[in-house]
Amino acid sequence: MTAAATSTLLAGSAALSAYLNAKYHISKDLSYLYYQHRGQRYQDQLKRQNKINIWATFTENATQFADRECIWYSDPSTNPPTPHAYTWREAHDWACRYAEWFLGAGRVRPGDCAGFYLQNSQHFMFAWMGLLAIGCFPAMINYNLVGGALVHCVELAECPLMLVDEEYSGRVLGNSELAALGVQVQVLDRPFEAQLATIKPRMPDAKYTKDANEKTKYALRYTSGTTGYPKAVMATTGRVYSRLAGQFSQMSIRPLKSAGTGDRWYICMPICHATAGSATLICMLMPVTLSIGKKFSASRFWSEVRASRSTVFTYVGEITRYLLALPPSPLDHQHSLRVGYGNGIRPDVWGRFQERFGVPEICEFYGSTEGGLSHMTLQKGDYLRNAVGHDGLIRRLQMRNAWVPVLVDAETNDIVRDPNTGLAIRMPYEVGGELLFRLESEASFVGYYKNREATEKKFARNIIRRGDLFYRSGDSLKRTPDGKWSFLDRLGDTFRWKGENVSTAEVSEVLGRYPGVIDANVYGVEVPNHDGRAGCAALLLDPQLAKNFEINPLLRHARADLPNFAVPLFLRIVPEAAMNATGVKQDKVQPRLEGVDPAKVRGDPLYVLRGDSYERFTAADWDSLSAARARL
Repeated sequence: MTAAATSTLLAGSAALSAYLNAKYHISKDLSYLYYQHRGQRYQDQLKRQNKINIWATFTENATQFADRECIWYSDPSTNPPTPHAYTWREAHDWACRYAEWFLGAGRVRPGDCAGFYLQNSQHFMFAWMGLLAIGCFPAMINYNLVGGALVHCVELAECPLMLVDEEYSGRVLGNSELAALGVQVQVLDRPFEAQLATIKPRMPDAKYTKDANEKTKYALRYTSGTTGYPKAVMATTGRVYSRLAGQFSQMSIRPLKSAGTGDRWYICMPICHATAGSATLICMLMPVTLSIGKKFSASRFWSEVRASRSTVFTYVGEITRYLLALPPSPLDHQHSLRVGYGNGIRPDVWGRFQERFGVPEICEFYGSTEGGLSHMTLQKGDYLRNAVGHDGLIRRLQMRNAWVPVLVDAETNDIVRDPNTGLAIRMPYEVGGELLFRLESEASFVGYYKNREATEKKFARNIIRRGDLFYRSGDSLKRTPDGKWSFLDRLGDTFRWKGENVSTAEVSEVLGRYPGVIDANVYGVEVPNHDGRAGCAALLLDPQLAKNFEINPLLRHARADLPNFAVPLFLRIVPEAAMNATGVKQDKVQPRLEGVDPAKVRGDPLYVLRGDSYERFTAADWDSLSAARARL
C-alpha cells in the first residue's frame, strides 16, 4: 500500500471513528465506566489499607492543610452579616472539643446516635465530625418538623441526646412527648459555644474508629415524608468513598492544593438532607473549602456566593426559579460560580438561569435517599440541557434489562400486569413509565430503618421474567433514542381526568414558561359528582407583574403546548409557594386536600375554565357542583 493510500485510509478511519463517537457517545460511556470502576477500585484499596474512615481522612486533611481555609460561614443574624472563616486546624480542634463534650458525663457512648435538629452552620459540621471521631453518628432531623412527626423521628433514632437550634428550641423544650422519651436536649446557643471553646482540643482515642469499614454508619437520614411520617435510611461509609472517587471526580471538582487553590463549594440547602449533606461530607474528604449558608434566601444568595468566592453551588428543587424571579442586576454575572450541582431544576428554568447568571455547567443528578438508583449528567452546552441523565450505546445495551420503565395505573399506583403472563407491561423508553431498577437480592437495597413494611413496598417482583426482583423508584422517566433521560412525574402526582393521564410536571413546565409566572404547582383535585381528578394550578406571580397579569393569554399559551385534557380546569392565585418539609420542593399534598372548595383555600382567588376563558369560581359555583346542578 502506498503512503498516500495509507494516509487516506487513516483519515477515513479517523473520520469514521469520530462519526461513530458523535452518534453513539462511545467515549462518554467509556469515561463513565472508567470512573465507576475507579470508584470501586478506590474503595477496595482503602479497605485493604483499613482506611475507610471519615474521621481519619478528615484528620489527614487537617494536618496537610492546617492553615488553609476549611469552612466559611456568614451569620445572617448580625447586621451587617458577619462572615467567619475557619482553617482546617481550627475545624479539627472544634471537632475534638465536640468529641470530648459528647463523651463527657455519659452523654453518648460509642455506637450511639445523637439527634441534630439544626439549621446549617459551621457547628453542624464540627459536631458531625466530633461524633464520627468517637464512633457515633447523627440523626439528621429536619428542623421544619414539629409535633408528632418530630417525636416519631427522635423515637425511631433512639438518640439519648439532641443538639437543637436556638431559633427552634421552643418546639423541642416545650414538647411533653419528647420529654417523656428521656432525651437530653442541648440548645446550640452562644453560651454553649463559649463553654465548648474552653475545652482543650485533644485527639480522641484511636480505639473509637480503628474498626471503621465500608459498613460504618455516618448518618441516619430521613425521607421528606410526603405521605405519612418520614422514613429513615441509614447511610454507610463505603458509598461516600466510592462516590468520592467516581461521581465527584467525574465532575472535575478541584481539590484543595498546598498553594491554597481549589474549588470553594457554597451550600445553603439543608445539610440534614441527602443532597447537601453528601456534598458537605465530600468537601471534608476531597478536600474542598466548604462555604455554608444558614438556609436558602434568594436575597442573600448572590451576596454570600460573592463574599465566599465560591466556584460550585448546590441546588435542590425550585431555588433556581426563585433566583430568576429576582429583579435583574448589573451584578448578575459578578461571581466565580462555574458549576451547579443538584437535582430538580426544571426545563423551563434551566437555560434561562444559565444565560442570565452566566453559570456555564450544570451537574444534574437523579437518585433517591434510600435507593442505589443514581444517574448524573454534566451539562456544558445545549445538547444535555434539561436531561437528568444520558447513556451512550454501550450503557443503553448494558442497562437494557436493568433500568426498565413500566406502565402504572395513575389512580392506584399499581404496576399494570399482562393478564396472560402476569408480568409487568414494559413501556418503550421513548414513551416512559415508572422506572424500575433491577436488584440482585433484597440485601442489595439498603431499605428503610426499622420499617420492613415500607421497605417491602419498594420491591417489585416478576417484572420481565419470573422470579426477578426490582426496586420501585416511584418516578416516571423517559429516554430519547440518543440516550437522554428526562423526568416525567412523581408517582402519585400524575392524575387521571376523563380517561387520560395528566403529568403534573409537564403542565407545570409549560405554565412556568409564561411571563410573570414564578411558580406553577399543578395537582389533581376531587370535584363533587365527577370521576377522576380535575387539574388545578396554584400560580405564584411575579409581584412586579401581578397587578396587570391577564389570565386568558395564559390559557392560549397553555393550549398551544398542551393537549386539551391537560389544560388546568382550575387556577388558584397564591401569595406564596407551597413548599414541603425540605423548604425547596413543591408541596402538593396540602393543596390537593384543600382542593377548590372556596371555604378551604383561605381566600385565594380561584378561576374555572369555561369555554375559551377562565372565570372566577365562587362558593355558589361549588354548591352547584356539589348539588349536581352543574358539570365541568
